Amino acid sequence: MENEITTSSNEDVSAPKAEEPIKPKVVDPMEVEYRKFLPVASQLFQHDKAFTKKGLEKWKARRKTYSATDLGAAFLNLQKEPDRWKIRINGWRAMTWWLKHDERIEEMQGCHLKAGPGLTVIPN
Repeated sequence: MENEITTSSNEDVSAPKAEEPIKPKVVDPMEVEYRKFLPVASQLFQHDKAFTKKGLEKWKARRKTYSATDLGAAFLNLQKEPDRWKIRINGWRAMTWWLKHDERIEEMQGCHLKAGPGLTVIPN
């Protein structure tokens, strides 16, 4: 009897159990969106942008105001900033910083309008 297998419960270990069907995993579409965006952001900033729960929370908060396409376009617009200051100086920052508030997205949407070196902005 010393080689017997015992369990702590009263279950019958001799009868094989039928396989339970695999339950589909519930997928959060916003998480999928955010995960697809991270490689784009990593390439844009030339810094690895890792997935974090806080980053996802910020993405979801910004998505209340902006579509995923609008957010992507705002980030891509950073490449058009004449002096590329935001990318050079802040490119290393985590996505939580970039997605902190709607005003930062608005700023990214308009950064291409910034006057570059040797350019003067003349108000209307």
